[in-house]
Amino acid sequence: MTDDHQRGHSRSGRDETTSQFTISEYDRASIGVVEAVATATNRNAGTLPQLGHVIDPDALDDLLDRGEDVELSFEYAGTEVTVHGDGTVFVTDD
Repeated sequence: MTDDHQRGHSRSGRDETTSQFTISEYDRASIGVVEAVATATNRNAGTLPQLGHVIDPDALDDLLDRGEDVELSFEYAGTEVTVHGDGTVFVTDD
């Protein structure tokens, strides 16, 4: 997984950081999302809430396995996560 960080301001004027990650073809999308959020927030993936509390991990994996032009956004562990069909994940942390 690769990452890139950008710092900006939200519409509310608060500082926010958006990190971009690419999920490798060997990772399940759901695992890649958890790893991306853990990296973006400097936390251990094992300490994050279960992803299944906010989205069905199997459905996420199936959706992204299709390789279609899709974008999905949801809140997870205090961040906003946007996943694209090409395996790009954006994590925005206030």
